[in-house]
Amino acid sequence: MAMALRGVKWFHRQLMLSYGLLVADSPITASERRVVKGLLSGKSELEIAEKLGWTKATTHGYVTQVYRKFNVRGRPEFAALWLGNK
Repeated sequence: MAMALRGVKWFHRQLMLSYGLLVADSPITASERRVVKGLLSGKSELEIAEKLGWTKATTHGYVTQVYRKFNVRGRPEFAALWLGNK
């Protein structure tokens, strides 16, 4: 039972993070959620831009917004936040 509840707690944390509700300054938009998925999958900004049909500059702008909302300075710090190490 304890293991099952531990999994539920982790899932709940990930769900709340995906909407920017735990640590972000404000909830993230649908476009920012798509960028977050790309960042967490290890894709470069260019790969994210190509997948979403955006320019690299647009994607970079969204990445910057996401980092600001979560108060992180880069991808390693952002990944640590999602892994629960921050």
